[in-house]
Amino acid sequence: MIRMVHSVAVAIALSWTPATEAASPHKELIGAPVYAADDVEVGRVADVSTTGNQIDALRVSTGARLGFGERIVVIPQPAFMIRRGRVLLPDLRAEDVGVFPDASTLAPDDGVDER
Repeated sequence: MIRMVHSVAVAIALSWTPATEAASPHKELIGAPVYAADDVEVGRVADVSTTGNQIDALRVSTGARLGFGERIVVIPQPAFMIRRGRVLLPDLRAEDVGVFPDASTLAPDDGVDER
C-alpha cells in the first residue's frame, strides 16, 4: 500500500495544479490539521488540488514549525478523509507519511527557482 501511494504522490506532485481562490470551495481546508491512523498529528494542509468540485490531492506541511525542517508532501485521494474540519489518513501511520517524497523538490513553486 505504501509503495503504491508513494508512486501516486510522486505523479501528482509532478503535475500539481493548485486550486484557484475563485474555483475552490475547499479553500477552508488550508491550515486544517492532518492526523494519521495512529491519531498523531502529522501536519497541516498547505494547499488543495481540485478538478471541478472534487479534491484530487492535498499538499501537507509536515515537520517543525516556522519552516525549519518543514517538508511538503502530497497526499492523493483516496488516502484521506475529511471529518469535522480535520483530515484523517485512515490507512497511514505517522511514520508512513515520513516516507513520502518532499514535494517541493519534485515540482516548481509558482515558477520561482530558488537554486
